[in-house]
Amino acid sequence: MTLQNNHFVILRKRIANMKKIVFLILFSFFTTATIFSQKVLIYHIIDSIGKIYVPDKRIAVYHLSTQTKDNEVILKGNISDKIAYRKLIQALKNKNLTFSDSIALLPEMTMGKKHWSIVPLSAIYIRKNPDFASELITQALMGTPVKVLDRHRGWKLIQTPDQYIGWTNVNLPLFTKKELHKMNQYEKLIVTKTHAIVYEKPSLHSSLLMEVILGDIMELSDPKTINNFYAVSLPDGSKGFIQRSSAITLGKWHDSFHLTGENIVNTARLFMGLPYLWGGASIRGCDCSGFVKMVYFMYGIILPRDASQQFFSGETINMGKEYENLQKGDLLFFGKKFALHPEQSHIEHVAIYIGDRLFIHSLEKVHISSLNPDSPFFDAYNTTRLVGAKRIIGSQKINYWTYFEHAWNR
Repeated sequence: MTLQNNHFVILRKRIANMKKIVFLILFSFFTTATIFSQKVLIYHIIDSIGKIYVPDKRIAVYHLSTQTKDNEVILKGNISDKIAYRKLIQALKNKNLTFSDSIALLPEMTMGKKHWSIVPLSAIYIRKNPDFASELITQALMGTPVKVLDRHRGWKLIQTPDQYIGWTNVNLPLFTKKELHKMNQYEKLIVTKTHAIVYEKPSLHSSLLMEVILGDIMELSDPKTINNFYAVSLPDGSKGFIQRSSAITLGKWHDSFHLTGENIVNTARLFMGLPYLWGGASIRGCDCSGFVKMVYFMYGIILPRDASQQFFSGETINMGKEYENLQKGDLLFFGKKFALHPEQSHIEHVAIYIGDRLFIHSLEKVHISSLNPDSPFFDAYNTTRLVGAKRIIGSQKINYWTYFEHAWNR
């Protein structure tokens, strides 16, 4: 082979190698561009499905992200709403998108079949994140059934019967749905005093087993009373005795329901002077919506947790120019209307109307205020931001539940 031919062969090899390199670069570019465009479309679909099927992140988990591995888009994260999950997967398939599904559907894929529990303490704190420094968002009372969605380093992500979701560090016993159903069949008591004591023995001189509070529910061990004490089993398995004057059976509680405005007002007055507690929803301290929620719960009504959610409960009331259409027990909502959409409101506060232009609410503490400028209780600030009223008493069951009809209590 001549020197010229040798150079020609070397040149051809170099050109071939250059073509391969250019091809690989172009292939990599187009592959990356395709994956990028797919991820953009996937994010768009994730966002649109979330807005439609999970508009309120306080009552559902919808945390999703994507990861690329070996030129494949992998969907990761958690979803607690089965409908939202199915709609998301179907929407992605309808667009002929190629992806790998690594989404954890809560709670089955994280907790298994044993993802139910019952609150074992008089009131537990539920936080926004699994951290003691995280804000308190709500409380749950003893005997409340909860769904355990996930766990993280000793914390459990739980959902309460009003669908609210948050983290607690309380050690919760876990049950299957069948086991919970069996426990729901036991005869139970509900505490009707603001504070009461469960004793180790049926005597006021006995050792204290646990303090319980208004709304706590526990199992009745024996229908017969001993020295005017009920024998009870607490959710943590311990047994004790509570004074008969401090609690009644759920059956009698149900039969005693007289959901009237007058009774709602009388129950609300039990909370007078109670300090405001952000995230509080018990007699130990409550925020505005926690106070309203607790008052109505004592009549078997389970309202949504936050004021902005309660605003969609019950029936809308035309208050009247002088508030003449309001009735005792109606819910008053305060906030501000949007300038561009005056039919919509940003809800910041809620109260219970008690008649004669007076309302009771939790702000600094539970107290009574007035909409009447001539009253010594006149609340100028809240009067100017009153945006609407809702009626629960006698209304259709719109965006609220009743204790005995709630699926988790059956």
